[in-house]
Amino acid sequence: IKKLDGEMKTLVYENYSRFISATEIIKKMKEDVVDMEDQMKNLETRMQKISQVNDNISSQLSSKRTKIEELSGISRLLQKRQFLFELPARLKRCVELEAYSQAATYYKGTKKILDKYNTFPSFCAIQKECTAIINQLQQLLKEKMKSKDISNST
Repeated sequence: IKKLDGEMKTLVYENYSRFISATEIIKKMKEDVVDMEDQMKNLETRMQKISQVNDNISSQLSSKRTKIEELSGISRLLQKRQFLFELPARLKRCVELEAYSQAATYYKGTKKILDKYNTFPSFCAIQKECTAIINQLQQLLKEKMKSKDISNST
């Protein structure tokens, strides 16, 4: 019995130190969890402030964003109009450089727009000039084809 009692005391003593160590670890973990909860609450508060500032900035810039989009659209429209106003000169240059397919591409890409707005005098003048250039190009190509046919048949 004494031997068993001694073994029990040794077992209790060894486990007691482990129990004390485990208790201290649990206490430390509890403190860390409480500290982490405080940090999470602080983080949540900061995130809410950031979200509010973001919303404020977004609302302040929305009118400017709208204005920028509007100006961007106007800029694209002006570039298209500029291209149309320069189209007769481009077509003439393509014919001079014998870039016939490029001239046809330019004309084909703008024909619908010119047809749609031909009631405006400036667009009507551009359309007439472009049509005349394309007609000349067609005549030139027909003549080249005839001269090739003649040279191939001889």
